[in-house]
Amino acid sequence: MEQINYQDVIELGFEREDMEDHIFYKQNGFRWFLVTRKLYKGIVAEWDCVNKTVEIVRYKKSFVKGRLPVKNLYELKDYIEFFTKKPKL
Repeated sequence: MEQINYQDVIELGFEREDMEDHIFYKQNGFRWFLVTRKLYKGIVAEWDCVNKTVEIVRYKKSFVKGRLPVKNLYELKDYIEFFTKKPKL
């Protein structure tokens, strides 16, 4: 998995949510935050602020049902288009 820059995911419509975690701050030197984009019902793209990688995560209620690592920015764009664009009939 290649690293994907923060600015790239923000430009793709991801949203940031700042969190409080004192242990994370002591270990990493910055405050923990989530960067996510809903792709479809129960399917979310999540950017990891430490590794700078993205996973597609499938949830049922609040339980993780599956994870799919995204190889690079180009693959991420393909997933976003697949899950969010309406098919042409």
